[in-house]
Amino acid sequence: TNIWIVMLCFCVMMLGIFGAIAFGVYKSCRQKYQKQFKFFLCHHKAASGCMARLLKIELHQRLPRSKTFVDCDDLLNLTRLFGYVGQDTETFVILGSPAIFTRKWCVGEMVTAQVNGVRTVLVAWPTMVMPDEQFILNYRSIVPEIKDLTKFGINLLDVKKTLRWLGEVETLWLPSKLTDIVVRSLVSSLVTRKNHDGPASPASPVGSEVTDRRSKCNDSSSMLCPILVDPKNIEAVAAAFILQALLRPLLLNRLMLADVLKEDMEVPQDTRAALMVCSDLCFLSGQVQSWLLQASRIPTCYMIPIIADDNFLVPSPSFFTELVATSSTSSLNQADLFAYMQVVKALFQEIAIIFVPQNSASTIEDLELRANKTAARLLVPLQPMTQKISRLSTTQSMMSGDSNNNRMEPCDLVHRFVVPFQAVVDVETISQGFKDPLDDQECGDGSEVEVAF
Repeated sequence: TNIWIVMLCFCVMMLGIFGAIAFGVYKSCRQKYQKQFKFFLCHHKAASGCMARLLKIELHQRLPRSKTFVDCDDLLNLTRLFGYVGQDTETFVILGSPAIFTRKWCVGEMVTAQVNGVRTVLVAWPTMVMPDEQFILNYRSIVPEIKDLTKFGINLLDVKKTLRWLGEVETLWLPSKLTDIVVRSLVSSLVTRKNHDGPASPASPVGSEVTDRRSKCNDSSSMLCPILVDPKNIEAVAAAFILQALLRPLLLNRLMLADVLKEDMEVPQDTRAALMVCSDLCFLSGQVQSWLLQASRIPTCYMIPIIADDNFLVPSPSFFTELVATSSTSSLNQADLFAYMQVVKALFQEIAIIFVPQNSASTIEDLELRANKTAARLLVPLQPMTQKISRLSTTQSMMSGDSNNNRMEPCDLVHRFVVPFQAVVDVETISQGFKDPLDDQECGDGSEVEVAF
């Protein structure tokens, strides 16, 4: 009996040893042959930084155990950049914004992917133009800084070969407007497609197989906190979707649902709070004008401006002059025009929050911190827009000595409307000036937002 017990213990011990050895071999092989990054997002920050961040969030939700490379999160040493592309990436994704082929670092990444045979997908912006032969032949003069890549073993012949090769790459074309359906369909295409020879047909990645998770919210009255954004600005819409994704879990138990408002929807009449995502020229958008007028007429609605673009400028007197000068071609009559100017002015009497995902300084931790601050602000009732506008109207009437706003010439309208005031921006949340290692120009303005009225 004792012999059998000893033999059983010996067998169990040997099985444990062989199991540990087999696990070690398996782990070693997995580390050797499995790439560190499932996806590498090649992008020009100023034109597609928000889209890159949005795709990384969506890809992580779809494949929680995989990693997606975005330089502001994963690049600690610039000398490792091309190594990540060539040795550590399964699928190389080019976010084809219009100027992407003139960015030396992006082109260097493309060359590395081509040379190493990395599966590549081009996500083409509607305004992107593929490099033609004339562009390729004149590339040295068009992008003189491309010579800086020679120290990484990339020469002009490699660049020209890669630019011609792009015509053979699988291509997914974005439509002119970004929606949640488009984003999820694009993610599905990236996750499920196998290696593909030749370019895809020039069509939107939107597929009928994609389910719109907002179908249950088709009734606009179910949305308590709409996020308003210029629907024609792809980067601004991407920033809005990022904010939505980060806010939803924070507001889940507070009976508040943050949702990007679709273009064909109206601001719900029971809205208590709304977020206005501010981007370059957003206040000239007819859809934004319509939404802000709707929100301003809801007695309980208060609004918080979210600055999501480094190029955004708080509307100044010249903006209102331009708005009045172009009023004949807009859908606003004089009464609505005056009301809209009041709404914009009232909006920036509330503290603005800086939320710029395209910034190199905007890591996911930084964005989560800003989303937490936004959620805290939403949960504290602020002064409704109707009260702010009423106070502004009273102040302007007292200063002008006349309360009749219905019949005025355009120049009188601007003169009467532009009353000095200080737009309030949360300076603590503004990103500090920085030098992006993958860019050749400064991003961010340092420490303050200057507003002149």
